[in-house]
Amino acid sequence: MKHLKTAAISLACLGSMIPHTYLQADNLGQSKTRIQKAADLPVVIDVALTKGGTVSGLVVDSQGTAVDGAIVSIRQGKSEVARTVTDKSGVFVVKNLRGGVYQVVTAKALGAYRFWTPAAAPPLARAKIVIVSQDTVTRGQNLIPFGGVNWITLATVGGGITTLIFSIKNASDLNNIESDVEFLKSKSP
Repeated sequence: MKHLKTAAISLACLGSMIPHTYLQADNLGQSKTRIQKAADLPVVIDVALTKGGTVSGLVVDSQGTAVDGAIVSIRQGKSEVARTVTDKSGVFVVKNLRGGVYQVVTAKALGAYRFWTPAAAPPLARAKIVIVSQDTVTRGQNLIPFGGVNWITLATVGGGITTLIFSIKNASDLNNIESDVEFLKSKSP
């Protein structure tokens, strides 16, 4: 009987500390593919290449001051297509590019661009790229630790575990007191 009480108290404590989202049934039969919202997708900026597949741009800091000597890397997929360095005016030029989607990367900035040949460029395509270097860049960093468990859930689970430990200890003490009372009753005349 005393083990049944301990098990009931333990299950009650465990049930109260587990977040309800973990107890809900999974969407069986539905795809697990995450649907991206428009805000999650990178903004791709259209840029018109000039004669010879040339793109030019400017790298500035958050105050608008030109960044001298910034390394600018142009990537397509996982491959680096070109690399250059800005001059003292923050200007860079890369030649011999083809139309397509590229990433333009500096040490403190990243942008997605769709380069168009001069004949195919849409009317609103930009003529140059302006890259603003930020002091802090978070690229794909998970700011929620412990595999996506947020701090509130972590505190709730921690508090629940603490409650469970004290409940088990108290239930054990209660069982010991009941055993002592039964022992004393059996010894009394």
